[in-house]
Amino acid sequence: MDKHGQFLSAVLVMMLALIMIAMFSVYAMILEGNGNVYTSLTSSSISSYMAEQIANQYSNIMPFSSSVNSTFSGMLKNFIAGYYPSYVLADSLLNYTNLIYDYAMPPNVTVPNSVKAYVSVILNNTQSSPTPAPFQQMINVPNTTSFWSYINTTSGYFGQNVEFFYGNGKIIPSWLESYNSSSGRWWIKTGTISASSVTKIYMGFASKTTNLFNANNVGEAPQLSSTYGQYDNGANVFTNYWNFAGTSLPSGWATSDTSGISVNNGVQINDGSVYTTSSVFTSLNNIEEMYAKYTALNSGNYAGIMQSNAQSPQGGNTGSNAEILWMTNRGSNVYYAWSANGASASYNIQNGISSSFTPNLNRFYIIGTYVSNNIVGERVNYTNSLTASGTFNTSQYIILGYFTGSGAGTVSINPLFVQWIRVRAYPPNGVMPSVYFGGVA
Repeated sequence: MDKHGQFLSAVLVMMLALIMIAMFSVYAMILEGNGNVYTSLTSSSISSYMAEQIANQYSNIMPFSSSVNSTFSGMLKNFIAGYYPSYVLADSLLNYTNLIYDYAMPPNVTVPNSVKAYVSVILNNTQSSPTPAPFQQMINVPNTTSFWSYINTTSGYFGQNVEFFYGNGKIIPSWLESYNSSSGRWWIKTGTISASSVTKIYMGFASKTTNLFNANNVGEAPQLSSTYGQYDNGANVFTNYWNFAGTSLPSGWATSDTSGISVNNGVQINDGSVYTTSSVFTSLNNIEEMYAKYTALNSGNYAGIMQSNAQSPQGGNTGSNAEILWMTNRGSNVYYAWSANGASASYNIQNGISSSFTPNLNRFYIIGTYVSNNIVGERVNYTNSLTASGTFNTSQYIILGYFTGSGAGTVSINPLFVQWIRVRAYPPNGVMPSVYFGGVA
């Protein structure tokens, strides 16, 4: 684009931006004047937010030099600071500024050969800290999106024509976790997303008869394929991942009772425990999760998912281990938590804390534990069940079933079936970057 064209493009973007600011300001004033409507979005705060977003993202969309972009952004921010000192971070309004960017300044995108249509995907990190690198980003797509019809939604073939890519055409590793008639959930493996900033990627659609699944960079959860694990690329998306395919434990796993477990495209644990034979992840800012169901209840001892810096933790934490035990209580189906930072021979963070989670028989859940810079937490289906102040940073074993790992022997437990288990990065302050979609191109 020549300088004349660049100038005209810049003018067009700013005109559209100012129109949007004005529209939302008027709408906010109407809401403010309506006694029956409560809103925190005042005319000044909306105008402020819209203008600030435009200033923050100006350098990402304008084809000028960094010095010119920086100068203009600084001028606009000074204007905002002078006239709109009150900020309300109405995150949903970012959708509208993104639309301005997409339509006023169409990006120069290299589209993979198989892709016939695509949408831009904006990942908005609202936190003051960057995401880890690499980072696993959740992307939920409801059937109300304008591009749902481009997805192959046939049961057994859902999402096989979908792939994610960067603007340079490079495919982003993606893993389809689940779907139903109303939505699909993907995980993608990206680089870091800077603090308080956005990253743009693309979601591409091949023809509905094209199968892009390849168990390398485009795949799905093992139970979704007609042949178990045929297109499972979880190991290329998550920090650690196992799907227990076949009829024997994968390398690096062992059991305390060979007769108490069975492996057949997933692991059934009836007695004792299954555990990693070495530490496999670092506790700080990571989440361990299992996709599992209980096949019997009210039938035995503690059973759940644990992380510990010891392969065989002891009752009462007499070994002064750094660990989280998240499991059904003995004689109860309610989930309880025990956790410790390893500083003493006790559970000095959580000591048998009851949760509100009681699993239903033969229903799958995603159950996990995590450690952040200041919080230890236990969760179910992406929602915190319990949290407590505390932290630790140690290399962890994963233990499934009874909490004492290699020391569990043949102890009877509430039997559970584990389909897969993974470790992924903990998002900044526990907040996953927001996801916004553009129009179909």
